[in-house]
Amino acid sequence: MNQNQESNITQLNNSHTRAYHQSQQIAKKRKAYLKKRMMLIVGVGMLLLTILAVPTLNNYMKAHDLREERQLASDELKLVKGYQEDLQYYIKQLNDEQYVAKLARNEYYVTGEGEIVFNLPDEHIPDYQRVIQQHKEDRHLLRHPEDATDPQSE
Repeated sequence: MNQNQESNITQLNNSHTRAYHQSQQIAKKRKAYLKKRMMLIVGVGMLLLTILAVPTLNNYMKAHDLREERQLASDELKLVKGYQEDLQYYIKQLNDEQYVAKLARNEYYVTGEGEIVFNLPDEHIPDYQRVIQQHKEDRHLLRHPEDATDPQSE
């Protein structure tokens, strides 16, 4: 239809059509109000969720860090207990006179009467020094795992 042409349709202007259009306007306003209300409720809900989620996430991260710390402490405790057992063994050894005599001969070249000492080059590390050295290496690797060498790369 052309705009210049007059429409053949006329609108009724009676009380029924006015009431109908008024009810349509009220329904449209109510729908807009409900939409705004729903958006407000969703926004407040998201805000509350965020407020509650942030501390929960922080607590989770702290708990994770504490679990890692506890695991490291547990590993170090096992290491120290093993080291302590080795030291207890060497304390018992040092209470044995034969072991002390053997140690004095090997390490400090103590000789008996009429004995001659021959010093041969040896790469042997005494057990007690090996245990101490191993303990130091283990503690270092426990604290700095990035220094560990990969056995497959060698």
